Order: sequence, then structure tokens, then C-alpha cells
Amino acid sequence: MRDAAEELDRLRGLCPEAQLWPEGGRHAAFLPGFAFKLRGQPAAEDVLLVPFTHSGYETRLFFRRQLTADQVWHVHVVCGQTWWSPSWRGVLEDRPWTEILADHLRAVA
Repeated sequence: MRDAAEELDRLRGLCPEAQLWPEGGRHAAFLPGFAFKLRGQPAAEDVLLVPFTHSGYETRLFFRRQLTADQVWHVHVVCGQTWWSPSWRGVLEDRPWTEILADHLRAVA
């Protein structure tokens, strides 16, 4: 298991306002207004990175809303809030959180 505070520091290089949020006895990373590419175009959304097994997936990246219509999305309540996530598997938790985030973003790039 990685040190959440160290991983958060690395994420703050991408999103200075990143915060740790408790989820299931572990930490998720909330990245408000996170900038990324959505189908090749600039976008910004609140995202929640869950860098551990959650809802049957190895790791998850949740978005405030469903971003595309061309893939399967699921709605979840995480950290007491409603989030959306595409069906995207195979992103393992044994890597730095920045790498986990980058791999999940491939699903919407």
C-alpha cells in the first residue's frame, strides 16, 4: 500500500487543489476542476481517483457526470456523493497514483 500523503503531493503537481477523501477505510483523491483531454479536446471536471479495488474494478476514476455516450457508464455513490465512471478495467493499484490517473484518462481521451 502506498503512502497517501506522498501520492497526494505528486497529484498536486497536476491539480494543486487535490485533497484526500476517506472511502472505505482508505483514501481517495479528489481533484477539483481537473484539466484533461476529452476525445482530444480540452476539458475540466471534478474527478475522484480511487486507487484501490472498488465496485468490482481494480481501481476507479469517477467523474461528476457521464462524459460520453459511446461507452458504458455506471453511476455510484462514493464518499457520500454521486459520481459516474466508464467501464474501464485493468488499471492496477500497485503503481503511483499519477500513473493510475493517466491510465484511467485513456478511457475518455
